[in-house]
Amino acid sequence: MNKAIMRAASVALALALGVTTLVAVGPASAAVLDWRCTMGSHSTNPPIGTSVTNWLIGERTNGGGSGPHAINWTRRYWLTEENYLSGGVTKQRFLNTTVAACEFRLGLSSVEELTPAVSSELPPSDARNDYYKDEGGVIKVYRFVGERASANRLGLYLTYRFWHKERQVSAGSWSFDASKLGAYLLQRP
Repeated sequence: MNKAIMRAASVALALALGVTTLVAVGPASAAVLDWRCTMGSHSTNPPIGTSVTNWLIGERTNGGGSGPHAINWTRRYWLTEENYLSGGVTKQRFLNTTVAACEFRLGLSSVEELTPAVSSELPPSDARNDYYKDEGGVIKVYRFVGERASANRLGLYLTYRFWHKERQVSAGSWSFDASKLGAYLLQRP
């Protein structure tokens, strides 16, 4: 009888450990996501180093199929400014721009820094909506994500415009092509 109780206890322990392991794997996979996939605009104030403000400019999602095996990438566009003191007042200036590719269901993410593209690769500087363009016989659409004005180290204000570029795969079907960034000198009255 002792052996039967010991076997039952061993099986119960093994099942309990198995369930704990399965439960622990779920949330741990979400930890793989970069913070740019999970947070909104926010400021950080580390004990050592420069304090920064991270601005979420916007996001766009493109699917990679349909059904239970579909991969849907959401690209989240960010502008980061460093905070500094000037004459006793905290000010902000441009630090960098990034785009995070996030697949929430699978817990996947990647981040790349964006550098401004040359104007010939972008919609006109006054475009604020979707902008269609024929590029080598392929229809491309630049989807306006958002913009933010930020001062550079020289004190000049630039408007940073973020574009989510897609290519037409077939009539009514689009797939991600590139993330684009334009930087324009802000016209002050």
